[in-house]
Amino acid sequence: SITSTSNPFVKHCLKLRQSSSYRHSHGSVILVGSTPIRELYRFQNKIEDGLAAIECLLVLDNTNVPEYLNNQSIRHVNVSSLVMKKLSGLQSTDSIDMVALIRIPSTFQSIGSYLKEEDCHKWFPSPYRILVLDGVQDPGNLGTLLRSAMAFRWVRKIVPF
Repeated sequence: SITSTSNPFVKHCLKLRQSSSYRHSHGSVILVGSTPIRELYRFQNKIEDGLAAIECLLVLDNTNVPEYLNNQSIRHVNVSSLVMKKLSGLQSTDSIDMVALIRIPSTFQSIGSYLKEEDCHKWFPSPYRILVLDGVQDPGNLGTLLRSAMAFRWVRKIVPF
């Protein structure tokens, strides 16, 4: 269990989150939140290849680790809420209960080389991409994301909720 933000492992993870050159030199990246971690795990199971392996799972104290992550040979480390807030880099960490240290794949390949075309259609039934944003904290980032999505023709119109 880690309770101090001065812990060397926490400092290493912070540097991974903050520095691109540090990430590339160590071949690792931080993935924040249970949803992206779950999606990475599901994708890994579909392609049956360990391109981006979870090296360590940092879990908020008193949080249940999902069963599919318990069955793996993944090191689990419990962290305090203060450490989780520091690692995630978010203002509000109410919904953040885990952070994963992920090995960056040494090679990248097209999804098509792993899956049959009909499998990909199950993932992406629409020929258009959709940009969904939730809880964006910086309006400048929102504008950049929307302009980029429109430039790449991911969205043709903006529908507010």
